[in-house]
Amino acid sequence: MKILNTKTMSFYFVFFFSSLCCAHQKNVNEVESPQLENFLSKWEKISTSIRSYRGSYQRCVLDNVYKTVQLSEGKFYYDKSNWSRIDTDFIDTDFKKTLYNTNDKSQKYVLNGTPYKIIEGLKKKWICDSKKIVIIDDLNQTYTKVPFDSNYFSSDFLEGPLPFFFGMSTAELKKLFYCKLLKETENEITLTFSLRNRLKNDNHISIITFNKKTILPIEAQIHYPNYGQTFLYKFINIEINRGTHKRNLWLSEYFGGDKLPFEIDLSGHSEKKVVIPPSGFCVVPYVLGFNHHDANKILKRSGLNTRYKLPEGQTNLKQKNSLIVQQQSPSVGKLVREDASVYLELISD
Repeated sequence: MKILNTKTMSFYFVFFFSSLCCAHQKNVNEVESPQLENFLSKWEKISTSIRSYRGSYQRCVLDNVYKTVQLSEGKFYYDKSNWSRIDTDFIDTDFKKTLYNTNDKSQKYVLNGTPYKIIEGLKKKWICDSKKIVIIDDLNQTYTKVPFDSNYFSSDFLEGPLPFFFGMSTAELKKLFYCKLLKETENEITLTFSLRNRLKNDNHISIITFNKKTILPIEAQIHYPNYGQTFLYKFINIEINRGTHKRNLWLSEYFGGDKLPFEIDLSGHSEKKVVIPPSGFCVVPYVLGFNHHDANKILKRSGLNTRYKLPEGQTNLKQKNSLIVQQQSPSVGKLVREDASVYLELISD
């Protein structure tokens, strides 16, 4: 797959994936290398001096369930006091052709013989002032406000690159993650990270490539085999502020001419209310008509378990490669506790 220079990388680690956690095999033979230790020490020293940063990114989401490739690009800003902004835009046609080497008229990308539809990412602004999050949809002229610490935070944050964990020590890092050196060249180093205490159903694999001199990330990729998704990022022109610039002055007109990037005029937009599930609860997604493999992945994305009712005469799922979901219980849209079971009645394909 020709994307982001086809480097294998992904990451929950301290730089860009705060809402993600990485999976790892239980029996891990950790071998620490001098190169890894030297880089982590350098990262710790440099990152503590970073107050904020800004840059551009290109993002791709490969979805093996819905057979889509979603493309977007944009700009982002973060600082230590949890002020953040992500502007996501449609990806331009020239970049799309270069990235996928595809005929733009077909809007298809073929992977292992399976056609994937290329779709545009959402065009919107994501603004956080450390107290609330405002998601602005200029295309539909709507906006949504949610508390900073709500469940909505992590799910929507995946629309753009995720933030640094500023100032984490190497010792703290190793308590949270298995770290491994994957590849090193003169100017770059690629590391893998796996969360030591993995979450149930979440076994995604994370890797990132850094610039060895600046310790800033270059490209990243996150694989979710249980969810059937892959997230890919390429980071461009990341700039660091070590406290010499005031926020509004540094960002004046950086985001498309907004002189006050955290005070957007919403007079021409209408507020779109969202219902945020209470902590520990989630909404049952729609899986009718999906094969049982894909239905299971969709439910796992919501933190739910799967139970099956097999067709008459069939004793186990291994007897047939693919069965179709005819009924689901609880039904779509129901509010249930996370880790609850959804019962699927299957029929032969």
